[in-house]
Amino acid sequence: MVLGYPLIVIMPLRTELIPKIAFLCQALDVDDDEGLSECLKRKEVVALLCKMPSILEYNVKKRLIPRLEKVRSVLNAPRISSDILQIIATKTDSRFNEWLCHERKKQDGNFVDTKESEEIEPNDRENDDIEISTKRPDGEPCAYVIVSNLQSGNNIGNIIRSASIFGCDECLVVGQKRYRLTGDHGARFDLPRRHFYSHLDAKNYLRQKKSSRDDKQVRVYGVEIMANARPIMRYDPDTGVVRFPFDRKWKGAAFIFGNEGQ
Repeated sequence: MVLGYPLIVIMPLRTELIPKIAFLCQALDVDDDEGLSECLKRKEVVALLCKMPSILEYNVKKRLIPRLEKVRSVLNAPRISSDILQIIATKTDSRFNEWLCHERKKQDGNFVDTKESEEIEPNDRENDDIEISTKRPDGEPCAYVIVSNLQSGNNIGNIIRSASIFGCDECLVVGQKRYRLTGDHGARFDLPRRHFYSHLDAKNYLRQKKSSRDDKQVRVYGVEIMANARPIMRYDPDTGVVRFPFDRKWKGAAFIFGNEGQ
């Protein structure tokens, strides 16, 4: 776990690490099974930390506990699985509330969704990538940002914050892996971030995002800042709707930003 998430080495033991692990134990109710040995009781918590060590970054008092209590109250769920705990930690406020409403409707028996398994099944992650489910309505294209070989963690953080504000679904970081980001002002908790060591890996990942219905794929657009540049989107001040001139034959768009230095 230390090799996959080196930040755990510098995390304060008494004020951060121990309280967060205690929360995970309480959330997963591992102390309630008296018939199990202490080793087996902690097995689920250890498995969750190995699978998603970045869960230790989330604030327990301000984010995790209020959401956990809300899930238990709305869904009447005394025990929370590790998959649901991952959803509680990683989803944005709006998507968390949508998921909670979705699950409540399923419990009431008046909601049927053929894609429900896609909604809560956690995707494969790599090290500290923050994984958040991003599911748009049918027919609405997705938007991605590809950060290519940026050398400054501050610049990556600024781009992640801007991408989150403008409704992007995910940020792909290509090149050197950055464990610490600055300038994002917490946006890394609201926007999925995935790291790739090569552009080919990122390209193959986007190819997997094609629609299963019509075989649409994501198109990649290069971004270059020029003196005579003009916005490509059209803003309607009457309706507040921003439209992008993208061909609907593509499932979505990925904007790639180049290196700030050589």
